[in-house]
Amino acid sequence: EKEIDENDSPLIKLMPSQERFLKYYNQLFNSKLSHGFPQPTIYLTQLIIHPKIIGGCYPSIVISEGGVQVVEYRDLDTTRVEFDEAKISLRGTAVTGDIRIEIRDMGVIYHEPLVIFNFHTYFTNSENGVLELNRDELDIAHLDPEMKRFSETFFVELHYSLTRITQPTPITTLKRNEIKQDKQEEQDKHHLQSNEIKNEESNLYDQSQNQRQEEEEQQEQQ
Repeated sequence: EKEIDENDSPLIKLMPSQERFLKYYNQLFNSKLSHGFPQPTIYLTQLIIHPKIIGGCYPSIVISEGGVQVVEYRDLDTTRVEFDEAKISLRGTAVTGDIRIEIRDMGVIYHEPLVIFNFHTYFTNSENGVLELNRDELDIAHLDPEMKRFSETFFVELHYSLTRITQPTPITTLKRNEIKQDKQEEQDKHHLQSNEIKNEESNLYDQSQNQRQEEEEQQEQQ
């Protein structure tokens, strides 16, 4: 039997999701499950992206099950944003088995994925209901050593429940968007006040002109 030098480079560089599934298979092999394994259903509630994707994006979340797309969430602002943190509601989406999640940028023509990660619901039976993956554990993002789009501290959190959701799921929020909204409301208020002042000035001018015209007519009659 040929010994393998641990220092030898592998012939094929695996994606993080592929490495994750190899670990799954290793766990199954060690557990000696010869008749398959459970395919539990979990309920996805929220995806948190933190910190920002450098350069901004219009995030869209695509969820696939067993290679078939289940749903796409893209109910965010239609503008390109560089958010500090995004919390995207997944509305208690029920998924079972092999799951693929993509973060796409709807602001580009082909809507190509920025980040992809695959997992199996059997291995997400954590009681805290959170699957956290850092940059090096995310497909595509791990191929950014110069950190042009993803910083060294970039990670995503997938929140889920092992039971069907009966309470409203978290709403979608973008921290930077909330600030922008506050600024927009302030600008709208200022614009409204400015229009009111202009209208008042216009009314005063019209009254002055009318009064002047009346005085001139009275002088002509005299």
